[in-house]
Amino acid sequence: MHLWYRERFGGDYPSLNSTRDGIDRYLISCTCVGIDVQGGDLYLPNGLADLASGELRINPLNPRPDLFQQKAESYRSRWPWLTIMN
Repeated sequence: MHLWYRERFGGDYPSLNSTRDGIDRYLISCTCVGIDVQGGDLYLPNGLADLASGELRINPLNPRPDLFQQKAESYRSRWPWLTIMN
């Protein structure tokens, strides 16, 4: 991702050393969810509370308010019950 991020979104993106590094930096914190398809293990660095309640918050590890707002609005256009938390 760090190889093409600047061209697509502008700004730098730190190099990723693992899949978890990438998940940790998703724009919306409740979407930081990973599943190990071989072992079935879940990776939930922010837990499930916001996901269960439909609350979209900016991820402090990737503070891009402009991109967060675009993505959150895109999610809410498909799932109107979601709440964007500012």
